[in-house]
Amino acid sequence: MFKKIVWATDGSEHADRALAVAKSLASEGGAALTAVHVVQRFASGKSAQLPVHADAAEVQAKVRKQVAELSEEGRRR
Repeated sequence: MFKKIVWATDGSEHADRALAVAKSLASEGGAALTAVHVVQRFASGKSAQLPVHADAAEVQAKVRKQVAELSEEGRRR
């Protein structure tokens, strides 16, 4: 049915639930699964290039772990 599934995540519980759906859809049709996470940063003044959210490092670590687990499961990218 699908050739590629794109899972966009912000590290939230909602995104975690969406991952379960994305994995299911990808498994059903043998589709590739691509993870997308965007880090939002301030772009001006003395605070340039600082993360918007204080927990940005933790969220990035969580997303990296989830992507590593997908790779370990043998998911195509």
